[in-house]
Amino acid sequence: MKRQSVGGEKNRRLNGRTAIGSEKRGSHLHSLAALNGAAVRSSDLPLSEMLATLFDGVCVIDPNDGNILFANLAFEEMLGYPHGELLGYAIAKLEEDRGDGAMSGACRLRKKDGTWCACRVRTLPFSSGRDDHRILRIYSDVTKIGDLQDRLRKVADETEAAARLRVQEITRANEVLQAENMERRRAEEVLQTEADRLTEIIATQYEIARAGHELLPVLTMIVHRAQKLTGADSAVVDLLEADWLVRRVAVGAAADTVGLRLRMRTSLSGECILKRGVVRCDNAETDPRVDWNAAMKSGFRSVVALPLLRNQEPVGALKVMSTRGSAFCERDLHTLELLSGLVSTAMSNAAEFEVEEALLTERTRAVSALKARSRQQDVVTELGHRALAGGEIQALLDYALARVQEILQVDACDIFERESGESGLIMRAGAGWDGAPIQAATVPHGSGSPAGGALLTGEPVVVEDFHHEHRFPWPLFLRARGIVSSVSVAMHGRGEPCRVLSAHATLQHSFSSDEIHFLQSIANVLAAAMEQRRLEEELLEVCGREQRRIGQDLHDGLCQELVGMQYRLESLKALLAGWPEAVGEAAKIGSYMAGAITKARTLARCFLPVEMGAEALTAAFRDLTAHTSELFRISCVFQQEGSIRLPDQVVSTEIYRIAQEALHNAVKHGHADAIRVSLRRERGHVVLTVTDNGIGFPPKASLRPGMGLRIMHYRSDLIGATLSIGPAAGGGTMVECRLKLS
Repeated sequence: MKRQSVGGEKNRRLNGRTAIGSEKRGSHLHSLAALNGAAVRSSDLPLSEMLATLFDGVCVIDPNDGNILFANLAFEEMLGYPHGELLGYAIAKLEEDRGDGAMSGACRLRKKDGTWCACRVRTLPFSSGRDDHRILRIYSDVTKIGDLQDRLRKVADETEAAARLRVQEITRANEVLQAENMERRRAEEVLQTEADRLTEIIATQYEIARAGHELLPVLTMIVHRAQKLTGADSAVVDLLEADWLVRRVAVGAAADTVGLRLRMRTSLSGECILKRGVVRCDNAETDPRVDWNAAMKSGFRSVVALPLLRNQEPVGALKVMSTRGSAFCERDLHTLELLSGLVSTAMSNAAEFEVEEALLTERTRAVSALKARSRQQDVVTELGHRALAGGEIQALLDYALARVQEILQVDACDIFERESGESGLIMRAGAGWDGAPIQAATVPHGSGSPAGGALLTGEPVVVEDFHHEHRFPWPLFLRARGIVSSVSVAMHGRGEPCRVLSAHATLQHSFSSDEIHFLQSIANVLAAAMEQRRLEEELLEVCGREQRRIGQDLHDGLCQELVGMQYRLESLKALLAGWPEAVGEAAKIGSYMAGAITKARTLARCFLPVEMGAEALTAAFRDLTAHTSELFRISCVFQQEGSIRLPDQVVSTEIYRIAQEALHNAVKHGHADAIRVSLRRERGHVVLTVTDNGIGFPPKASLRPGMGLRIMHYRSDLIGATLSIGPAAGGGTMVECRLKLS
């Protein structure tokens, strides 16, 4: 503190002189410029400033007269003269005569107050840059120099003492700082170790999340982490099964103990489960809870076991072991508690995932089943609509088999039926047989085949694998095509079932109850459609028989009786020859009877079947159109392109009946007076067209067709033809029946 006071005082004095010098610096510079006889240049400023601000006294002397041309502030203060008073003053009056004429050395200067000042002087030549020269003298106050040296020595001593004190303080501070640094490094090492542990645990959590819900990989990962973080020689997980603990995962020295079974009450793992807390053994050789022989055999001396909980209930234990005594510290216990918590969480998540997965699987299965049932119901509904709409039975069967094959994802489907007098079943329709001649396929009835068994019992027959089937033999045609799974259902009708619907797969297939129900529904719809078609055919056959009987009765009965009555009338006319009025009346009756005979014969021809042959068919159509023209007094013509022969009498009759019904509808409902009937061949088809110029076909008539239209459709379906009814090009109605020729 003393050294600082001395230094501060000196600095204040120096600063004061500097301030005074700064005020008078300008005048000194101008004095020096006048001394040089020229204006002050920028290059002279550094030298001028140095001379004006020196602590030593400086003056410039004219060598000619010895007068002072310039004196700095220090020189004026040294002698006690005010500023500027020494200019032009003779230096000889101030300086004691030294007598030796030396340029430098010791001298004395007279102050203004008459006292003397001991100085040391140095004389230097000074030039202004021209030919003239000046003398520069520098005076140093010896008294001030001594005082200054004393002060400097004192300051140096104080500074040295303060420096020694400061060095001691710094040394002590460095020692404290080094101790603090060492403590901080130790704390940082501990923190880094803990951070590494936490990082490993966080990484374990991340890896558990990535591992999914498989428990075994998660347990393996955690025991590896436990061994690494605690420095153990081995880590294991024992899971609880009844009264036993079964080792599921083990790493390290105990890796070969997976599957080991431990009793709950005789092991540290069991003890930690019973206590639901940490169990620690620092020396297995002296711990009474440990079997000494088992400890010596395994070589482990330190053991820590923690319970694993799932939904707050113990399910196992996490255990680490080391061959060193007291190998685990509190930090290791904390680490194991965190890891055991991860195991418990993973086990809970795995259990919840299993439950959720089971629920999701069940829900997915239910949704899939509902979708499958919906598709199956759609197929059954569509098949019912097709069956109600009519159409060819074979086309309906082919459509049904194709949809069954698609919905059930099977390789083939077929329908077998039993013919009267046959002992086996013959294939009626099939799908998925790769173009094989299905008509030749037969299977035994009864227990000789699955289809026969279904027909015999009326119950579905399912064969999951023919290789292990003991109820029925493997049908040859199924074995030849690699069919190993099959399901067959009877097609129930009004009477005893005579048809079987089957689905087959080349891979083992377990048919579900929904699939069997769907197949049975399809079989029921097909059976109803075939039964309806059979009834329709029987109805048409009955109608045909009745028509033939009526026609035959008209031809053989009524027509003959009318002809006989006509002959008797002629005889009566001869007897009434004398009675002109009676003869005329008899003639009228004869004409009426002739007309009745003609109509009866025409009706008889209409009721009788059409004869085979192209000429007979053409003649029948010409008679039909001619009779229509005559009966209803309209224009009805028939056109035929080329010779046309139909397959059989049934087809000819049905085509003729369709034309009859179309003519009847055109006259009765269409009020037509011009009708054209044409019969032609067109691209492998026989086409019958009936066109009229009537009022047209009502747009909504197709929604509620009458008996005549329904019979026309039935007749066309019966022979496998397609019937269409719509407006004609020039107005009226056009009926077209198109029959494909084989």
